[in-house]
Amino acid sequence: MIINEMTKPYAYKKLRSYLEAMEPNIVGQRLDKYKLVSLIADALDILRIEVDFENTPNVSKDEINMNAGYSQGIDKWKDPDLYPTSLTMLFNNKQRTYSFSKEGFDELVNRISDAIGHERIHQGQARKRKLQHPGSEYTGPEKGKTERDYLGKPDEVEAFSYNIASELLRRHDKETIINAFRQGDLSILKDSINFVAYLASFEDTDNKTMRNLINKILKYIEHLN
Repeated sequence: MIINEMTKPYAYKKLRSYLEAMEPNIVGQRLDKYKLVSLIADALDILRIEVDFENTPNVSKDEINMNAGYSQGIDKWKDPDLYPTSLTMLFNNKQRTYSFSKEGFDELVNRISDAIGHERIHQGQARKRKLQHPGSEYTGPEKGKTERDYLGKPDEVEAFSYNIASELLRRHDKETIINAFRQGDLSILKDSINFVAYLASFEDTDNKTMRNLINKILKYIEHLN
């Protein structure tokens, strides 16, 4: 299978480089959360990614969560002032400032990159369909059949396979991962939190969805740097 048969991540290297360029302004600093949002928004604006924030009691102290999304409707409008991809930073509603080590900054960059990369896959899928048919819609965390139905949708299998490949490549070199696949050793996949989530939902790998997921993970491993 060649990369054209998959949805290619959009501007992956550019996304990473713009995020990594924030390091001097974040590492070793204690930042007001609104300043942090401003830095991230400035970094991602060139890629037409809308960045906002939400203060919530559902995020623990010193933790930062995030949600990303893609709007096919906004993409279809082609309004230059509206961005179809969005990132919402979620902060503890009683905490104003955050400190970042180099390790903490790298984790922030990885999480933003993964979240945006996932939505860019969905954007590519929608554009392949000429923005005519809606993809899968995320309605919040679910359990059981509802969760399996969501994770089993072809659009989600492809987008999460990209996320899983990215996670594995941060833990292992490409050759190690590919060799493990060739030898039938899938235990390496448990180094991805997203794969573990799929495995928890589908219980084992002996089903169509998981086989499709694993096949696509390998294709992204082969083509991502």
